[in-house]
Amino acid sequence: MAHARHVNGAPVEAKVSASAAGAALAGVIMWALQTYAFPDGLPEGLQPLLDVAVPALVAFAAGWAAPHTPRTPATEDGDDEDPGPV
Repeated sequence: MAHARHVNGAPVEAKVSASAAGAALAGVIMWALQTYAFPDGLPEGLQPLLDVAVPALVAFAAGWAAPHTPRTPATEDGDDEDPGPV
């Protein structure tokens, strides 16, 4: 089975996928904070800060922790099997 490929023919890197999944997970984290940590509502001014900081921090942490996607080296004839992003 062939790997999923992006428009330019390169696979999506693990760090990008992890960051996207982390950003989606941030919505669940925000819901949990608002439901369980602050059941009576967030303190004044904290909502905008959390709306910006939580998704950014979760996406950064997920991308940082994900393994690097190795590049395929060029063959002797100069043709790449998998050129990856340029």
